[in-house]
Amino acid sequence: MSNRYFNRFLILIVIFSSFSCATMTVEQEKSVSEDFEKSVKQNFSMFHDRVVRDYVESIGRKILSSFPQSSFEYEFQLIESEEINAFAGPAGKIFLNTGVLLKAKNVGEVAGVIAHEIGHVVRRHVAENYSRKKPVAIGKNVAIIAATILGGGRLGRATGMVGGIASAAYLNKFTREDEIEADAFAIQALVDAGYHPDGLVTFFETLLSEATTRPPEFLSSHPTTEKRIQSVKLLIASKENLADLIYTDNGRFEIIQRRVRLRMGLESVGIGEPVY
Repeated sequence: MSNRYFNRFLILIVIFSSFSCATMTVEQEKSVSEDFEKSVKQNFSMFHDRVVRDYVESIGRKILSSFPQSSFEYEFQLIESEEINAFAGPAGKIFLNTGVLLKAKNVGEVAGVIAHEIGHVVRRHVAENYSRKKPVAIGKNVAIIAATILGGGRLGRATGMVGGIASAAYLNKFTREDEIEADAFAIQALVDAGYHPDGLVTFFETLLSEATTRPPEFLSSHPTTEKRIQSVKLLIASKENLADLIYTDNGRFEIIQRRVRLRMGLESVGIGEPVY
């Protein structure tokens, strides 16, 4: 083991161990975000289509512009998977499965999911999750992430797979209070950004209607109940001047949705049809 990698390993242990006592600071959160991002990219198939990523990024930036400047540099990235999932990593690393784009009915629903994930970052829920865990759980997670960084060859890839999945799940097991707070944040952020907040409700309702056997991954990490949906509806009902807020973007979302299907091989191009 080289000194360089060994030093990184020691730094990670010190950082993660310090989080067991209190919520990590903004600087501490930034310090682990790069390794978290690397872990995700090593173990999930990323969707690199620039047009689609720019589209998702534009939604995220529009939402971010609706509240004061953040301490974090947000990034919005796509994982190529038909599974419906989204999660927030440290310091504004937001990941969206392409399954969210495929399942959503309109841009308002995608904006709702993104705003909710931003809410978890802004309200420091990701950071707080480190301090909620017992030292033993933190120790295990340190070992997983360290294995991802230090492991080489077949062993490194195997432990990395566990690390990538475990890290995302570890940071996204939120309390009911966290979810309610992220929902409230999302509703206000959507209104301020010009999106109708009903998109958050309709996306959750669609997921619940399909959760008869194996619930989507998004529901496993972000428990969505009928009672919670009713709470969100009440919050939306308390808002004024919603009539001019948008659900759609004049067909652009449908073009992006078609592009995702084509790039993932879920749809073929007919003779004479344009390639998006």
